Amino acid sequence: FFLFLVFLSRMVARRNDPRSLFSTIAYQLATAIPDTFGRAIEEKIKADPSILKKNMKLQLEKLIIEPLRLLDSATRPIIIVIDGLDECLGETTQAEIVRLLGSISQHGNLPIKIVLTSRPEPWIRNEFHTQLLLPHTRRMFLEQTSETDQDIRIFLRSGFSDICDSPDHQLTMANVPKPWPADSEVDELVERASGQFIYASTVLTF
Repeated sequence: FFLFLVFLSRMVARRNDPRSLFSTIAYQLATAIPDTFGRAIEEKIKADPSILKKNMKLQLEKLIIEPLRLLDSATRPIIIVIDGLDECLGETTQAEIVRLLGSISQHGNLPIKIVLTSRPEPWIRNEFHTQLLLPHTRRMFLEQTSETDQDIRIFLRSGFSDICDSPDHQLTMANVPKPWPADSEVDELVERASGQFIYASTVLTF
């Protein structure tokens, strides 16, 4: 199967903008499947260069759903992992993204599965109880414990220490007050991680 990852983070401007979500997914698919999906995307953009700036619903339809219909039945299944939906800007937008992803099931047997991770915010949970999503989704709750939080805190501290000590960042970090980051900031990152090491790893990467 094809596996594609999209990481959302409110701490990185380009990774919390919902307007780029579906175009990012489309780009990854076009790169992996250039002969069919890639060619279809190229034609869509040539026909309407402004598509990349249009609303999410139209981008999903034109850049993902319509090209998916062109794939051969022998195409390997596609799995899209969208990590950290709650990191995307705006509660209303987060709920809309869930609805739009759910709408894919209304377009027949397309060769795509979506894995969506998020903290269980009420406006996100509510969408999964609708008739649109309920028959087509499976929810998994990952346990967050104090032991896991402590492991993530140690992981973050170690990573930040490596950044501070790295010769690549010597000039940048020279005038930064220590300890960096402050304990309160690390605590906030641990809380946002909600027991997920992938969040902490993404923070240290970016």
